[in-house]
Amino acid sequence: MPYAINVLLPKPSEYGDNLIVTDSIEWDLKDVFGLTVAKADQYVQYETDCVSSIYWATGWINVGGIPGYTFYNEITIGGQV
Repeated sequence: MPYAINVLLPKPSEYGDNLIVTDSIEWDLKDVFGLTVAKADQYVQYETDCVSSIYWATGWINVGGIPGYTFYNEITIGGQV
């Protein structure tokens, strides 16, 4: 069953030189009995001037658990997917 979960990351509050920011989210996927069947660690890394511009971004997911789960990672920054 597909799910889409949007995660909003706060803009860094520092100003000056460009920053390379890495954020991560850990997901525990549970079955109907509450048992963990898979884990996913989702990462996004990007370079920003902390004002209005994102210069590049990349994302990846590390997974582990019962075979049969497929993860699709889509990142949207400033309207660009």
